[in-house]
Amino acid sequence: MKNLYISILIPTFNRSDHLRNCLKSLAVQQWKVNYEIIVSENDRSNERAVRKILEEFSFLPIKIFFQKKNLGMFGNWNFLIKEASGEYFSLLNDDDILLPNWTHILNKVDGRKMLGVHGLENTATNKLQNYENDVELFLKDIKLDKLYWGLWTNGTLGSVFNTEASKALGLFNPDLYPISDWDFYVRYIEKYGGKISSNILSLFGRDDSATLNLDTMLKDMEQSYLFRDNLIKKLKLKYNFKLHFIKNIFYAKKYSICRSKHKYKSKHQFPNAILSFAPTRLLLRIIPMRLAKFLFM
Repeated sequence: MKNLYISILIPTFNRSDHLRNCLKSLAVQQWKVNYEIIVSENDRSNERAVRKILEEFSFLPIKIFFQKKNLGMFGNWNFLIKEASGEYFSLLNDDDILLPNWTHILNKVDGRKMLGVHGLENTATNKLQNYENDVELFLKDIKLDKLYWGLWTNGTLGSVFNTEASKALGLFNPDLYPISDWDFYVRYIEKYGGKISSNILSLFGRDDSATLNLDTMLKDMEQSYLFRDNLIKKLKLKYNFKLHFIKNIFYAKKYSICRSKHKYKSKHQFPNAILSFAPTRLLLRIIPMRLAKFLFM
């Protein structure tokens, strides 16, 4: 473990206070490996505020980049990976924090296999929880077919990837925004495999206003709907008909709630005429996706 070299990558966009909290969580880690921290600010106008914060953490091995133009969310992620010197890397959004026991996962690094971690929402209640530092980490294999249901490890947050292996995969595809991380995750696990710790090792933020934007949410539904169709074919998943049935119910429900809540006629066109089918409209009101999965799978 001592010879391991890991890059902690933090993309940020004009959110200095969040960045400070993220860096604080890195400062309290019990580092027993070589590491670097690379920050990439996607908003050049925020340079002065970021530099002021970095002065508070001058004892950390931090490199900073200020982008001349907005690279976009996943463009910024790709930039950071290309700049990483570590054999491994972990990505953090600026409103994410690693719990003090996170570095224990580094004892489990195994070649190119991904190491995933579970996290909780970054709330005041969760911050006050007492997470055991010396508890034994329990790892289990990540089953590729389970990723059909989504990124149940909270995306890339706190997960550890091999840098060269990630570059060989082509990194994150910005054209699949906002599900580029899901696509990358599936491709990585498919080729290299991975394990996940059941321990809570991170807290993830919910303050990204862009992801709560109506157009972004609808785009997410469109992309993930089609992505799940591709996964059914690609992974040759069982229960084909049931998966499509559950998927349609879930997206119809989500789409209906989203549109009614915002009371806004979006330019996005949902890729399936599920809302025009009366029985589906009835079912989507009463059967959430998880319940449908439990009943039909």
